[in-house]
Amino acid sequence: KKLTMEAISEKINAGFGDDLNCIFNDDNAEKLVLRIRIMNSDDSKMQDEEDAVDKMEDDMFLRCIEANMLSDMTLQVRYTVYTNHE
Repeated sequence: KKLTMEAISEKINAGFGDDLNCIFNDDNAEKLVLRIRIMNSDDSKMQDEEDAVDKMEDDMFLRCIEANMLSDMTLQVRYTVYTNHE
């Protein structure tokens, strides 16, 4: 509860730094969408074959990010307080 798209984006940016760029829509939208873009640090032009290889590598990178987010990333911590009533 009370988890916003902005908070999710901030957690992702904190975990991955400048390697990813998150774009998200408004929390009140009918469908919530979070787009994650890989930010390439190399701006040099490549040949078509090398571009295809890079795209496959980006795909694998995104799959690793997805697995990390689903298994290791904590978005919100909930505390439960137990009391002993005797």
